Amino acid sequence: MSTWNAEQWLSERLQRHGVDIYADGPFTTLCERFAHAIVSFQCADDLAGRRDGRIESFGQVFERIYGLKPNDVPRGTPLNNSTQQSTQGRKRELTP
Repeated sequence: MSTWNAEQWLSERLQRHGVDIYADGPFTTLCERFAHAIVSFQCADDLAGRRDGRIESFGQVFERIYGLKPNDVPRGTPLNNSTQQSTQGRKRELTP
């Protein structure tokens, strides 16, 4: 699977999981946007799908595509607001 196809698949899976990858920004790269979304919504360990019959989490998919863990991607852009929807649909305060 090409990087572009993998990024599109990851984007669709995150959105189905309730993660809005376009909630904050601007970000320089898709890598930075995906990392921010996965870390902010705390879904790195959540099930993303299967690859070759094995279950993969969002964090594992991200690492396979970019070669980095989501927490290891430097984020130069702070969140735009102090609250954000969690994957369960509740508002939660973000710690600075």
